[in-house]
Amino acid sequence: MTNNNLLNSQKNIRNNDLLHVFLITSPVVSLISSMIIEKNKLHKENIFTVSLRRTNLNLFSSKKIYLKTNRISILIEKILFISINANKILRLIKKSNKKFVVYTPWAFRDLKFLISNNKCKGYFYVEEGQLAYLNHNTYNYYKLSLIEKIRMNFLNRIPLDLRLRDDAEAFFCINKNAFKNTPNNKKIILNDFDTLKKKYKQKLKGISDIGITCASRRVKDKNLTKMLAKLISN
Repeated sequence: MTNNNLLNSQKNIRNNDLLHVFLITSPVVSLISSMIIEKNKLHKENIFTVSLRRTNLNLFSSKKIYLKTNRISILIEKILFISINANKILRLIKKSNKKFVVYTPWAFRDLKFLISNNKCKGYFYVEEGQLAYLNHNTYNYYKLSLIEKIRMNFLNRIPLDLRLRDDAEAFFCINKNAFKNTPNNKKIILNDFDTLKKKYKQKLKGISDIGITCASRRVKDKNLTKMLAKLISN
Protein backbone atom coordinates (compact mmCIF):
# COMPACT_ATOMS: atom_id res chain seq x y z
CA MET A 1 0.00 0.00 0.00
CA THR A 2 1.41 3.40 -0.93
CA ASN A 3 1.40 6.31 1.51
CA ASN A 4 -1.42 7.91 -0.50
CA ASN A 5 -3.53 4.75 -0.28
CA LEU A 6 -2.92 4.50 3.45
CA LEU A 7 -3.90 8.14 3.83
CA ASN A 8 -7.14 7.45 1.95
CA SER A 9 -7.80 4.44 4.17
CA GLN A 10 -7.33 6.53 7.30
CA LYS A 11 -9.76 9.09 5.90
CA ASN A 12 -12.32 6.30 5.51
CA ILE A 13 -11.71 5.18 9.09
CA ARG A 14 -12.27 8.67 10.51
CA ASN A 15 -15.17 9.48 8.19
CA ASN A 16 -18.33 9.98 10.24
CA ASP A 17 -20.37 10.29 7.07
CA LEU A 18 -19.90 6.55 6.63
CA LEU A 19 -21.49 3.75 8.62
CA HIS A 20 -18.80 1.71 10.37
CA VAL A 21 -19.85 -1.95 10.57
CA PHE A 22 -17.92 -4.11 13.05
CA LEU A 23 -18.21 -7.90 12.81
CA ILE A 24 -17.45 -9.14 16.32
CA THR A 25 -16.50 -12.81 16.64
CA SER A 26 -14.60 -12.94 19.93
CA PRO A 27 -13.71 -10.91 23.06
CA VAL A 28 -10.35 -9.96 21.49
CA VAL A 29 -12.06 -8.53 18.40
CA SER A 30 -14.47 -6.71 20.70
CA LEU A 31 -11.63 -5.07 22.64
CA ILE A 32 -9.63 -4.03 19.58
CA SER A 33 -12.76 -2.75 17.81
CA SER A 34 -13.47 -0.59 20.85
CA MET A 35 -9.93 0.80 20.60
CA ILE A 36 -10.48 1.62 16.91
CA ILE A 37 -13.66 3.50 17.76
CA GLU A 38 -12.01 5.50 20.55
CA LYS A 39 -8.85 6.29 18.59
CA ASN A 40 -10.78 7.64 15.62
CA LYS A 41 -13.52 9.32 17.68
CA LEU A 42 -16.31 7.63 15.77
CA HIS A 43 -19.82 8.78 16.67
CA LYS A 44 -22.04 6.04 18.05
CA GLU A 45 -24.84 6.86 15.60
CA ASN A 46 -22.41 5.92 12.80
CA ILE A 47 -21.40 2.59 14.33
CA PHE A 48 -23.13 -0.73 13.85
CA THR A 49 -21.82 -3.75 15.77
CA VAL A 50 -22.72 -7.28 14.73
CA SER A 51 -22.28 -10.20 17.12
CA LEU A 52 -21.31 -13.50 15.55
CA ARG A 53 -20.76 -16.64 17.62
CA ARG A 54 -22.86 -15.08 20.42
CA THR A 55 -20.06 -12.69 21.37
CA ASN A 56 -20.98 -10.15 24.07
CA LEU A 57 -21.37 -6.55 22.86
CA ASN A 58 -21.59 -4.78 26.22
CA LEU A 59 -18.53 -2.66 25.41
CA PHE A 60 -20.51 -0.82 22.73
CA SER A 61 -23.25 1.78 23.15
CA SER A 62 -24.02 1.89 19.42
CA LYS A 63 -26.66 0.06 17.41
CA LYS A 64 -26.08 -3.67 17.69
CA ILE A 65 -27.47 -6.97 16.49
CA TYR A 66 -26.89 -10.58 17.54
CA LEU A 67 -26.95 -13.01 14.63
CA LYS A 68 -27.41 -16.76 14.88
CA THR A 69 -26.98 -19.59 12.43
CA ASN A 70 -28.29 -23.13 12.35
CA ARG A 71 -27.74 -26.18 10.20
CA ILE A 72 -30.79 -25.53 8.04
CA SER A 73 -29.79 -21.96 7.20
CA ILE A 74 -26.22 -23.05 6.46
CA LEU A 75 -27.53 -25.73 4.09
CA ILE A 76 -29.77 -23.19 2.32
CA GLU A 77 -26.83 -20.80 1.92
CA LYS A 78 -24.68 -23.47 0.31
CA ILE A 79 -27.38 -24.60 -2.10
CA LEU A 80 -28.39 -21.08 -3.16
CA PHE A 81 -24.89 -19.51 -2.94
CA ILE A 82 -26.14 -16.77 -0.60
CA SER A 83 -25.46 -15.43 2.90
CA ILE A 84 -28.56 -15.04 5.06
CA ASN A 85 -26.67 -13.08 7.73
CA ALA A 86 -25.13 -10.73 5.15
CA ASN A 87 -28.62 -10.04 3.78
CA LYS A 88 -29.85 -9.20 7.31
CA ILE A 89 -26.92 -6.84 7.85
CA LEU A 90 -27.42 -5.15 4.46
CA ARG A 91 -31.11 -4.57 5.17
CA LEU A 92 -30.20 -2.76 8.39
CA ILE A 93 -27.45 -0.79 6.66
CA LYS A 94 -29.94 0.30 3.99
CA LYS A 95 -32.09 1.96 6.66
CA SER A 96 -29.21 4.31 7.49
CA ASN A 97 -29.08 5.49 3.88
CA LYS A 98 -25.27 5.66 4.14
CA LYS A 99 -22.28 4.13 2.47
CA PHE A 100 -20.30 1.87 4.78
CA VAL A 101 -16.99 0.23 5.64
CA VAL A 102 -16.56 -3.15 7.33
CA TYR A 103 -14.18 -4.31 10.07
CA THR A 104 -13.66 -8.07 10.27
CA PRO A 105 -11.18 -10.57 11.76
CA TRP A 106 -11.03 -12.68 8.61
CA ALA A 107 -12.66 -13.25 5.24
CA PHE A 108 -15.50 -15.53 6.20
CA ARG A 109 -18.51 -16.17 4.01
CA ASP A 110 -20.60 -13.13 4.98
CA LEU A 111 -17.81 -10.68 4.17
CA LYS A 112 -17.80 -11.51 0.47
CA PHE A 113 -21.44 -10.45 0.13
CA LEU A 114 -21.00 -7.29 2.20
CA ILE A 115 -18.00 -5.89 0.35
CA SER A 116 -19.49 -6.65 -3.07
CA ASN A 117 -22.38 -4.30 -2.28
CA ASN A 118 -22.14 -1.05 -4.25
CA LYS A 119 -22.39 1.04 -1.08
CA CYS A 120 -19.35 -0.56 0.54
CA LYS A 121 -16.30 1.72 0.50
CA GLY A 122 -13.82 -0.89 1.72
CA TYR A 123 -12.97 -3.14 4.62
CA PHE A 124 -10.34 -3.60 7.32
CA TYR A 125 -8.98 -6.62 9.16
CA VAL A 126 -8.96 -6.67 12.96
CA GLU A 127 -6.57 -8.88 14.92
CA GLU A 128 -8.47 -11.77 16.46
CA GLY A 129 -5.68 -13.71 18.14
CA GLN A 130 -4.14 -16.93 16.87
CA LEU A 131 -5.11 -16.45 13.22
CA ALA A 132 -3.20 -13.16 13.01
CA TYR A 133 0.04 -14.89 14.00
CA LEU A 134 -0.04 -17.85 11.61
CA ASN A 135 2.45 -17.92 8.76
CA HIS A 136 0.01 -17.47 5.89
CA ASN A 137 0.05 -14.99 3.03
CA THR A 138 -2.92 -12.98 1.86
CA TYR A 139 -4.47 -14.13 -1.40
CA ASN A 140 -6.21 -12.61 -4.41
CA TYR A 141 -9.83 -13.78 -4.39
CA TYR A 142 -10.33 -12.81 -8.02
CA LYS A 143 -7.52 -15.11 -9.15
CA LEU A 144 -9.20 -18.18 -7.68
CA SER A 145 -10.62 -20.53 -10.28
CA LEU A 146 -14.38 -21.04 -10.51
CA ILE A 147 -13.92 -24.54 -9.12
CA GLU A 148 -12.03 -23.17 -6.09
CA LYS A 149 -14.78 -20.61 -5.42
CA ILE A 150 -17.47 -23.30 -5.66
CA ARG A 151 -15.44 -25.52 -3.33
CA MET A 152 -15.15 -22.68 -0.78
CA ASN A 153 -18.92 -22.22 -0.91
CA PHE A 154 -19.51 -25.78 0.27
CA LEU A 155 -16.76 -26.03 2.89
CA ASN A 156 -17.83 -25.93 6.54
CA ARG A 157 -14.55 -24.27 7.47
CA ILE A 158 -12.53 -22.05 5.17
CA PRO A 159 -8.88 -23.22 4.96
CA LEU A 160 -6.46 -21.12 7.03
CA ASP A 161 -4.55 -19.99 3.95
CA LEU A 162 -7.77 -18.57 2.45
CA ARG A 163 -8.89 -16.47 5.40
CA LEU A 164 -7.11 -13.22 4.55
CA ARG A 165 -7.82 -11.61 1.19
CA ASP A 166 -5.30 -9.11 -0.16
CA ASP A 167 -7.75 -6.30 -0.99
CA ALA A 168 -8.32 -4.99 2.55
CA GLU A 169 -7.66 -1.30 3.17
CA ALA A 170 -5.48 -1.97 6.22
CA PHE A 171 -4.86 -4.32 9.15
CA PHE A 172 -5.52 -3.28 12.78
CA CYS A 173 -3.45 -5.00 15.46
CA ILE A 174 -2.00 -4.45 18.94
CA ASN A 175 1.30 -6.19 18.23
CA LYS A 176 3.71 -5.44 15.40
CA ASN A 177 4.22 -9.20 14.92
CA ALA A 178 0.59 -9.78 13.98
CA PHE A 179 -0.20 -10.37 10.30
CA LYS A 180 3.49 -11.19 9.85
CA ASN A 181 3.35 -11.55 6.06
CA THR A 182 1.62 -8.21 5.59
CA PRO A 183 3.75 -5.14 4.74
CA ASN A 184 4.30 -2.93 7.78
CA ASN A 185 2.98 0.12 5.93
CA LYS A 186 -0.40 -1.62 5.69
CA LYS A 187 -0.64 -2.24 9.45
CA ILE A 188 -2.18 0.17 11.94
CA ILE A 189 -0.87 -0.67 15.41
CA LEU A 190 -3.01 0.32 18.40
CA ASN A 191 -1.15 0.77 21.68
CA ASP A 192 -3.26 3.11 23.80
CA PHE A 193 -4.98 0.89 26.36
CA ASP A 194 -5.88 3.60 28.90
CA THR A 195 -9.37 4.34 27.56
CA LEU A 196 -10.07 0.64 27.17
CA LYS A 197 -9.14 -0.01 30.80
CA LYS A 198 -11.81 2.46 31.88
CA LYS A 199 -14.50 0.61 29.92
CA TYR A 200 -13.43 -2.99 30.45
CA LYS A 201 -13.94 -4.54 33.86
CA GLN A 202 -11.01 -6.84 34.54
CA LYS A 203 -12.39 -10.02 36.08
CA LEU A 204 -8.97 -11.62 36.57
CA LYS A 205 -7.25 -8.67 38.25
CA GLY A 206 -5.58 -9.78 41.49
CA ILE A 207 -5.84 -13.50 40.72
CA SER A 208 -2.38 -15.07 40.72
CA ASP A 209 -3.20 -18.53 39.32
CA ILE A 210 -4.91 -18.60 35.95
CA GLY A 211 -5.45 -21.79 33.96
CA ILE A 212 -5.64 -21.52 30.17
CA THR A 213 -6.96 -24.31 27.96
CA CYS A 214 -8.05 -24.71 24.38
CA ALA A 215 -11.68 -24.05 23.45
CA SER A 216 -13.99 -26.56 25.15
CA ARG A 217 -15.42 -27.61 21.78
CA ARG A 218 -12.00 -29.06 20.90
CA VAL A 219 -12.08 -31.51 23.83
CA LYS A 220 -14.21 -34.64 23.87
CA ASP A 221 -16.65 -34.72 26.79
CA LYS A 222 -15.05 -37.84 28.24
CA ASN A 223 -11.67 -36.09 28.42
CA LEU A 224 -12.86 -32.75 29.84
CA THR A 225 -12.66 -33.79 33.52
CA LYS A 226 -9.25 -35.38 32.97
CA MET A 227 -7.95 -32.23 31.30
CA LEU A 228 -9.16 -29.96 34.12
CA ALA A 229 -7.72 -32.27 36.79
CA LYS A 230 -4.31 -32.23 35.09
CA LEU A 231 -4.43 -28.46 34.72
CA ILE A 232 -5.22 -27.94 38.41
CA SER A 233 -2.54 -30.41 39.55
CA ASN A 234 0.13 -28.45 37.70
